[in-house]
Amino acid sequence: MTVTSSIIHFLSSGFILSSGGDEFWLGWGGVSRSTLPVKADCVAYAPDFFLRDDQPWWCFEKSEKLNRVALIRVLEVFLKETDSQKWDSPQIQWEKPSFPFFKDRFDELQTQFRAGILKKAVPVLFEKAELVVSARLKAEWLLQLLSYSLQLPVHLYGLWNKEEGILGATPELLFQIEGRILQTAALAGTRLKDGSLSSHLSSLLKDPKELEEHRIVIEGIASSLSPFGKLQRGKTRELDLPTLVHLFTPMTLELEGQFQEQRPDLLFQDVVRHLHPTPALGAFPRGSGMSWLRDYQNYVKRYRFGAPFGALWKSGESRCVVAIRNLQWNSEGVLLGAGCGIISQSQLEKEWLEIQGKMASVKKMFGLSFNQVIA
Repeated sequence: MTVTSSIIHFLSSGFILSSGGDEFWLGWGGVSRSTLPVKADCVAYAPDFFLRDDQPWWCFEKSEKLNRVALIRVLEVFLKETDSQKWDSPQIQWEKPSFPFFKDRFDELQTQFRAGILKKAVPVLFEKAELVVSARLKAEWLLQLLSYSLQLPVHLYGLWNKEEGILGATPELLFQIEGRILQTAALAGTRLKDGSLSSHLSSLLKDPKELEEHRIVIEGIASSLSPFGKLQRGKTRELDLPTLVHLFTPMTLELEGQFQEQRPDLLFQDVVRHLHPTPALGAFPRGSGMSWLRDYQNYVKRYRFGAPFGALWKSGESRCVVAIRNLQWNSEGVLLGAGCGIISQSQLEKEWLEIQGKMASVKKMFGLSFNQVIA
């Protein structure tokens, strides 16, 4: 990739996804969209949360794998060569979400828990800002994320064109397939590292509410993947991030029966349909949970927040992450989203603080201001 041509096209219309270790798949140039992926070195998968997009696959004219150092270098050269004058990041005025709205949704969920309709649900809230996302701003954000994600258990991802985009670094893997082995993980349960009410225990492994929330997520993933093979569960541990701690349980299975010989693109979409959304970002049980999610969409449009985001390689290997810890943008501005897992034992104030903590962690990832918020 050269600064004078490819990087400019990449920042105008592009795709990025961590491919493991310190390497990233990039796509840029002309893009075609399709119902099924075309044959290429790498194609991106970026539907909306409810999988209503009938052309979720994005194939870019050019694609390349770059390591972190090389990508940082071309971004830094681009910033240096495109503007010789001093450039300051734009001052962003964030419109914060409504606590009364959140309280109403919390109370409604507690009613559904008592009636036995739901066991868990994840309401999502957004901060909003009016902002034009330029090529230079994308380059700045990418450099921030490349620095943030160094040696952290997160997956950097993004996709954009002239009309819209999404960019983030998620700790949540939906699945990865290599040969006959499918890997996934449960990520649910959160503690903030800020001394707030949600960080009163030294370990999430001792918190009954967080452990129950995590158990529900494991149960939901195991049920969804049961047609594909027997799921092997690893040891639950804490996943330590700069401002947050999560409960994390890795899981693997060996594909059985017809799935061993299934075409990689069809297998990819089959797994997505069975697994997404997990209870970590959706609701449980699945049937009544999807009804609740669709109703909640009438209040809060989430676009690609929490959606599956992935890539399929020519080798047949694939990776799909959960699109959280991100910024989304379109002609109306920028959205910063966060959710919290609510069960019957949840406490309103603690869940509200968790959402604020997650939003603050995203701002830190992107190098954004913490205190510029309007009601």
